[in-house]
Amino acid sequence: RNGMLIAGAAVAYFAYKSIREFSKFEKGMNEVFTLVPNMSQKAMGAMGDQALALAKKMGVLPEEVVPALYQALSAGVPASNVFTFMETAIKASKAGVVDMKTAVDALSTVTNTYGIANISTARAADMMFETVKMGKTTFGELAATLYNVLPIANAAGVGFEQISAATAAMTSKGVPTAQVMTQLKAAIQSIIAPSTRSAKWFAKYGLNVKELGRVMAGPGGLVKSMNMIKVATNGDMQAMRKLLGSVEAISAVLTLTSDGGRQFNTVLAGMT
Repeated sequence: RNGMLIAGAAVAYFAYKSIREFSKFEKGMNEVFTLVPNMSQKAMGAMGDQALALAKKMGVLPEEVVPALYQALSAGVPASNVFTFMETAIKASKAGVVDMKTAVDALSTVTNTYGIANISTARAADMMFETVKMGKTTFGELAATLYNVLPIANAAGVGFEQISAATAAMTSKGVPTAQVMTQLKAAIQSIIAPSTRSAKWFAKYGLNVKELGRVMAGPGGLVKSMNMIKVATNGDMQAMRKLLGSVEAISAVLTLTSDGGRQFNTVLAGMT
């Protein structure tokens, strides 16, 4: 039984804990092991030990760690890196006043979208907290809404630091977090993949869609490309509607360029 493998870890599960509570932990770990079917018996025992050690180190209950561990592995976090990920997630859950599952969900959404080779869990957490600090949003709100914009942002070459800076700037001006994500998604999509009709209007206003895409993918390019649209149309709402096609996209452009992008760039500098 796997329980025999983590019997040694039971000692670390605090002397006052009951057999019933340890059995609950054991059952949870057995569920975790189903996500790593090729794991050796020895490795299973080591993972149980690590889960208990992490709980003790971070001052949380093992019963809280196990479901979050299951969620992290099921989200694609490699078993070889999962406890480093979990330590950051626990810190984020405490600082963000959210449960562990919410923290795991948020951080795995970012790292899975952009790739762990491009953004570390710690870096993702830092940028989310900078967004909370500089904007009017919460870690929980970000966790619940980032999924809406990150895939299209990544496809457009817009890094998480730019999405974070844009979110901070827009929420600070009163735009609710969920609407921010919807508006950013609409704006990015309208710029990198306009309809045939919109593409013709871009050309009529002297804007090359491919060039806009290249600008957007560069440093600070999200707002640079938006400023190019605003300048080309002289901020005319009718003209912008022809290019961008939706109220949501126009709202993002107007909000982020209302000060020429200064607030966005200030927050972005803090992100970097």
